[in-house]
Amino acid sequence: MAFVLAFVFAPVLAAEGMALDLAARAEARGSTPAPGAAPAVSSGQSQIDATATLTAASGELQLAASYQPRLVVLVPGPNGVDTVANFLSNGRLAADYHFSSLQTLRLEEQGSYGRQDFSPLVAALQGGPPPVTPVNPRLPITRLLAIFNSTTSATYQQKLSPTTEAGSHLGFQIGGGADDLARRYLPIGKTVQGDARLGWKADRHDDLSVTVAASDAVFGNVINADGSSSAAGSNSQLFTGALGWKRALGRETTMSLSAGGGASRTVGPSGGRSWQSSLLSSAALSTALNVADQRLGAGLGASVSSVVDPLGNGVYELAEGHLTLGYEPTRSLRAALNFSTARSLGGGALGGQQVSVLDASIGYAAAANVSLTGGVRGALQTASSATQTPGGTQFAAYFAVSVTGKGRLP
Repeated sequence: MAFVLAFVFAPVLAAEGMALDLAARAEARGSTPAPGAAPAVSSGQSQIDATATLTAASGELQLAASYQPRLVVLVPGPNGVDTVANFLSNGRLAADYHFSSLQTLRLEEQGSYGRQDFSPLVAALQGGPPPVTPVNPRLPITRLLAIFNSTTSATYQQKLSPTTEAGSHLGFQIGGGADDLARRYLPIGKTVQGDARLGWKADRHDDLSVTVAASDAVFGNVINADGSSSAAGSNSQLFTGALGWKRALGRETTMSLSAGGGASRTVGPSGGRSWQSSLLSSAALSTALNVADQRLGAGLGASVSSVVDPLGNGVYELAEGHLTLGYEPTRSLRAALNFSTARSLGGGALGGQQVSVLDASIGYAAAANVSLTGGVRGALQTASSATQTPGGTQFAAYFAVSVTGKGRLP
């Protein structure tokens, strides 16, 4: 896919001018010792995220290419003595072709390679606020691992009528540990996934949807409940379907609900050949209020979904919740509170693991393209023998500077 996209990009970029978007964020933070750290010493971290995005258009074809490097420096590192630097590269190529005003095809390739810090106290990749959902509680969140990931996908959208649209998506993903040490915590997984969606705008307030999805995941090895690695791989199939409803309750207030079910099975050390059923649901509410130059926003959501275990142990149910609050007393000042939690449900090795993250911050727009942010983060995690993660809490105070810029290349 990357070769195909590069082949498509070359003649267009040579003939057309390109728009360039740049962004960078530098964050310095001091944190309490990680749960179970030995030696238990406080540490300082510096994190730099940068983004460079090129976009170009030629007729019905629109192209985008972006590169997002990340550098995280820990002083001291996990051993309490040495300074450790982790560098992660993320890239993306995308091509959108509009057959007509009613039909669009997107081809996309995304890739990552480097050392990943899975700590929930690490800022989001884009350098913005923390993600709505924290890291998967089944990931080794206290580890610094060499990882790689590649996702190739094709998405087609078709407008069937002024009120009805359909879409489909097909993708292939491969990723996991990039060396023998990392694969002891994160096995290599290969996943084929696809979905189809039908949406209908019932009226100016209500949108209805039907979505079906399927995935097939194969893992070369499996991380057992006691943290050991099994050479025998696993194969998990997951099928889901859901009905969705979104309603506009006001100019800036929306509500969404969905409900459905799924069926899955896993063939491997931890699973049999029988199919298991599951229920899926989600609910979300967001609103905003403007008074003169002041703005108050809030969002609340919760969901239960079926997820393929990144450690290769099958399919489990993941419960997630989030709360966001934002207040802007002036155009240049913003206070924000973000809380998110994720918990794996069920019994046995897959259930009972949870990660919760709280972030409170104050941001100031010093100029049109420069902003300053200060705040605190806290994380709560439960113990897991499979991911070799001790339970406990950790806190960090941080200060960040963000800069953005735009331009054009001839």
